[in-house]
Amino acid sequence: NLTEGRYRLALEANSVDGMCAVRLFKPLAVMPTPDFPPLPPVHESHTGADGFLRVNGLPFLSILYYHNPLSTEGMTMLREKHGATSAQAWGGDSIDALCQNIDQVWAAGVYSWAVLFHPATLDMESKRWKDAELIETVERLKTHPGLLGWDLIDEPDGLGVPPEEVRRAFDMVRQHDPNHAIWVNYCLKDRFLDYAGLSDFASYDHYPLQTRPLGLLREYNKAIRAAFPERPLLSCLQTYAAPGMGMPTPAQLRAQVYMGICEGMTLFNFYAWYDPLPTGSLASNPELRSYSRLLVHELHALRPFLFSTSPVPVTLTGVDPERVACLARRVDGAVQVIVVNLEREPIANLRLAIDGSRILSATPMLEAPRPISIENDHVVEHLPPYGVCMVELQVAGSTDAVK
Repeated sequence: NLTEGRYRLALEANSVDGMCAVRLFKPLAVMPTPDFPPLPPVHESHTGADGFLRVNGLPFLSILYYHNPLSTEGMTMLREKHGATSAQAWGGDSIDALCQNIDQVWAAGVYSWAVLFHPATLDMESKRWKDAELIETVERLKTHPGLLGWDLIDEPDGLGVPPEEVRRAFDMVRQHDPNHAIWVNYCLKDRFLDYAGLSDFASYDHYPLQTRPLGLLREYNKAIRAAFPERPLLSCLQTYAAPGMGMPTPAQLRAQVYMGICEGMTLFNFYAWYDPLPTGSLASNPELRSYSRLLVHELHALRPFLFSTSPVPVTLTGVDPERVACLARRVDGAVQVIVVNLEREPIANLRLAIDGSRILSATPMLEAPRPISIENDHVVEHLPPYGVCMVELQVAGSTDAVK
């Protein structure tokens, strides 16, 4: 029965002689259900040079959980409790089943990406799409009010589907439906350029977080953007663990999400909601599920920042630039800044300045009020391992980007 807010949960276990044996502290957040208006019917979706996916002309915040429960009840749960706005809709061996699943997802008020690489439309033995079935699927669904776009194929580079076949299918879908975005997700950094332009998104996945530095994702971001310039970035978020490997920690997941934001991401796809045991997933990990829910609540609240087109130049000192990710944007007269520690070691003395401006005040975003030190027009912060700092600054100065 806790009211909305953020708490610190303390657990202390004493031994028989009264001495403290164990003391555990955990952060606890009680957040309301993400509040966003009902999604309108889709008339068209497209991507632009601003790096956004737009639906009916407006920037769209995509929250998607892979391996989702494809039913109206399941998607209603994901929408109401976990902020989902889109879903990956499969059909298996049946185009009819795909259409039915998209109907059910839309009945829950959620958009669908229609999967076009299931057996009904793609022959994986020959690695070639079935032309008649692909065209039938597109013609049947292209005016559906819940269709967000086409999920043409996942990891064709890893599956051995050649670029020329992806191009053939991509062009076929676009010819029969020029009004919806086409999504292809990749996985092999050294092959991104082989598939250049064959997606409306700069989309990839790279795991696992537990054994590889977060900064490595920058290499993937650079490579995917070289192949897909000016396309929205989509880097699948890891809520998954192979058997025998622990799940990512909440801090690792949070750092990956906010690093993605600093790289310009506005599409947040969590892999995965469900995988059968012993594989780990959100459905089998209540702690990470609660943290992902909190993250999605924050993403909905950050929409003005995510879709701002007014970047602000900043300078960071006291830290190796390779250790952090940072993004500052102008929002409603203030400067909002996100800084992420990408490593397992704390940052003791991060100093942040707004180029050409004087910082008048600093207020924490999306957390309880706390004092923030300002010294000689620098915000001074401490970042724990994988820590995220979000502050709103009131500034004065002549920098054009800040005006």
